[in-house]
Amino acid sequence: MKGIVLLFDEAQKSQVTKSIIPHFNHHLKNAIAYRNGTEVPIEADDFVVTYLADEQLRELLPAVLEQHWKVGFLPHPDMLHARRGFGIADDLHEAMDTILQADNALKVDMLLVNKRPAFDTVVIGEALSVVWGSNEPTRQKRN
Repeated sequence: MKGIVLLFDEAQKSQVTKSIIPHFNHHLKNAIAYRNGTEVPIEADDFVVTYLADEQLRELLPAVLEQHWKVGFLPHPDMLHARRGFGIADDLHEAMDTILQADNALKVDMLLVNKRPAFDTVVIGEALSVVWGSNEPTRQKRN
């Protein structure tokens, strides 16, 4: 049996109490509303599941890496880049089932840029646009 510790976005508390907590049922050890700097009591055999936005994950993941937590992700409405980067299902119930069915956690590499996780894309230097004239100053319309 998994001892799941759920870290969730306080702004999404109604969704968490309505859908996530009942789905994890007896696997759920603790549910904690996460804010930057929140102390999270994690034991070695716990499995941390997050329902957080991209910005909240950027703050949390350095601690995850440092403390070697086993972590799973649920698709938060404001988790766009991490969802693509980690390949998280868009459907909440599908993601929860995947977490419950997983036998073990996989190790992944995490790209850090300025000591912050980069989830999906990184631009070094200037980004070039494929739209013609997008970098040119606005000109008067031709007749």
